[in-house]
Amino acid sequence: MIQKITGGCPCLLYLNLSYTLITNQSLRAIFSLQYLSLAHCRRFTDEGFIALTTEEGGRNLMHLDLTACIQMTPKGFEYISAGCPSLQEAVMNDMPTLSDTCVLVRPRVDVMHWCRNLFTCALGNNQITDVSWEALCGFSAALSKLHVVECPGMTDYGMRYVASLKHLNYLDVSLCSRVTDAGIKYLTEGPSAYKLHHLSISQCVKCCIFVFGKHFIRLHKLFHLNLSYCEKVTDMALEYLNGSSIQSLDLSGCNIRDQGLDSLRKIKLKKIVIAKCIFVTDMGIEVHIFQPFVASEADVRMERYQHSVISLFMPSYFPSGQKLCGNVRDLENIDISQCPALTDSSIKAISFYCRSLLRLKMAACPQVQFAYAYRVNLILNEENLSKYEKATVKRYSTQRHPV
Repeated sequence: MIQKITGGCPCLLYLNLSYTLITNQSLRAIFSLQYLSLAHCRRFTDEGFIALTTEEGGRNLMHLDLTACIQMTPKGFEYISAGCPSLQEAVMNDMPTLSDTCVLVRPRVDVMHWCRNLFTCALGNNQITDVSWEALCGFSAALSKLHVVECPGMTDYGMRYVASLKHLNYLDVSLCSRVTDAGIKYLTEGPSAYKLHHLSISQCVKCCIFVFGKHFIRLHKLFHLNLSYCEKVTDMALEYLNGSSIQSLDLSGCNIRDQGLDSLRKIKLKKIVIAKCIFVTDMGIEVHIFQPFVASEADVRMERYQHSVISLFMPSYFPSGQKLCGNVRDLENIDISQCPALTDSSIKAISFYCRSLLRLKMAACPQVQFAYAYRVNLILNEENLSKYEKATVKRYSTQRHPV
């Protein structure tokens, strides 16, 4: 079947064969591609890549996904090294057999030919050590995206090599338990500090951003920061984020309190995730939401309009001296799921003041009634609600306020 597909489509460039029973015989006929995914394919062996070294089939291959291909050995990577000089993206997650030997594949004199042109690399297992990171970062000067998830072998010493990359703009080192603040600090001092826009250190339990906090301002193009389940990240640590360019922040499972949210007042966020932050209360949401600003005439008119509309449904909502929200008017996405201390008051505040809100997640908040979703519907676009939510909102609104 594979031979018929490739033979009948001579211009075929993209082929996804993940989770199939492809064998070595079929593999030899498909190397005229630019993109090939063999993720979770277990029937082929190293011999299937021999054609790369004897024919021109692999010369144009730019993306190769070998996720969970646990049958691969260093010999197979040697064939890839010799036959794929144009390889730019390599994905090798969930490969317990992947080791430093597989990455280096050749004697030290001729090491890492297969990754000289790499722009994107995803590696994830427990046998890759700093030796591989030294070689990978040293020979892949153009590397811009590095996905290193659940690699216990990644240490601060390995992060030093990662920080030496000049074009790095995406880095994910989630679940790398040996990475500490010292390793992250190398990023703020490296040549790519002014280019990095995505950084994820989720579940790096030794990171608390205190050590490199004062240098954090150097990451002035950072757009997304994931600190989820970093147990040492506290309210004081978040103060270092003030004045940064971050627009998307994930604090899920962190030990932050209301004061921590208040310290984010100088960040123009569009997305914030505080799911499973069990110490956050209504006061924290209001401190973060209700920030004074100089109101324009248009803002005043909008405030009066929303006041008249919402007061019809929530006559007891407005306390005296209410302020406009100036800091999070651009907030589009917020997740407060599994925050047991939050009540309907937080939902009221969010729905009224976050005028650009597109998505609100509040699953498993025991003190929040789902009936309050109809108030959020005043702000949210109906297209962003599920059919079930729309039906519930409409039913509740009709029962409460019949036409």
